[in-house]
Amino acid sequence: MFEFNGEWEFDLQLEEFKILNNSEYIDDVSNASQGFVKVEIFDEFNANPDPEEYQLNAIHYLLDKQNQARILYNLLIYSREIIYPHYKEFMWESEYPECYPKLNTIVDLNKLYGIYQISIKRIGHLDHAYYIFNCNSCLDYEHGITITLHKDEVIDHGENWEDKKVCEHKGIDYSTYSKQATKAYNHREAVLTEPHPKYGKLKPWQKNQNDRYPFELYRTNKMDEFIQAIDNGVFPSEPVTSRITELSIIHGKEPVTQLLLARKPKYAYAAFKEALKKDRFDITDMLLEQGYAINEQRAQRSHFYETIGFLSKAISNEENINVYKIRLKYLLANGLDPYLEDNFSRNALYRIDRINDKKLKEQVNNEVKKILVYNSTIMDKLIRFFKKKKP
Repeated sequence: MFEFNGEWEFDLQLEEFKILNNSEYIDDVSNASQGFVKVEIFDEFNANPDPEEYQLNAIHYLLDKQNQARILYNLLIYSREIIYPHYKEFMWESEYPECYPKLNTIVDLNKLYGIYQISIKRIGHLDHAYYIFNCNSCLDYEHGITITLHKDEVIDHGENWEDKKVCEHKGIDYSTYSKQATKAYNHREAVLTEPHPKYGKLKPWQKNQNDRYPFELYRTNKMDEFIQAIDNGVFPSEPVTSRITELSIIHGKEPVTQLLLARKPKYAYAAFKEALKKDRFDITDMLLEQGYAINEQRAQRSHFYETIGFLSKAISNEENINVYKIRLKYLLANGLDPYLEDNFSRNALYRIDRINDKKLKEQVNNEVKKILVYNSTIMDKLIRFFKKKKP
């Protein structure tokens, strides 16, 4: 019997599933060889500290060895009759014969799958939750394969987690179900939740709710409560202040932006980036005055790299490029070094190398070169000026 102890992720021994332990797909083969599988329960958005009864029924169903054997047999048939034909439409067996092993018995499933997690869903039918096998497979090395089941019936497969086939199986309208679920998630009240005394722990949705709390205060324009919560230690000032400073610049919430800038956000890269994109040099100046290190990122993360990308797009679309030239000059004037290299020996000018169109590449290169020469000339003049000033 399974006894819940307040943990929503745990290992469960499902002995018959130990055949799904191919070392090519599973990291912890020794654990998998004994049938141990990680299980995650998607908690309902309510105050019940335990899983719902229909979810517990699904776990108890999985624990029965005869049920496990039926599940594997049905997975064998489904893989042979549904999954193989699906993947053969775009991944030819003649090119990847190793990805289509012969499936004669359930033992052969070992050649195709390595199960690393089972997810118990928030939707059920006939008092049992739907659940997902999360597997690695040669059929999709990058994403793996998810297999959705109800009791011993295989419902669907794929890498997305939509519930269309689940709703079809349950006999309900997917569009209505999806809209209601989305609405319930997006219109949660901005409140902090407390752990239930039974376990003294927050449920996963409650942890997520509390993490979202400051952002909900921002979204609903409750900035007085936001500042008070920071000052009272309800949630840490950082990285929340930095993240919401970025959002307020993106959304053009001027009073909020100024309020947060006055608190000197610690992680200013994203805020600087968004202010630069809006040509808000007053904001970028303030961030620099507060100590923002303009060279903290290099190559593809450099503000210079990104601005070259905007310049390239403008030239390609035959749009005015002056705004991007001004931004590049501003960055250089404030000490950005476009030649700083990353671990792959790439600098911010690598953005020009990535342009495929030869004519466009030449145009962008000429514009950037003129700006770099201009900046170098200005720097030389400044150096000579200060040398003359020396006694």
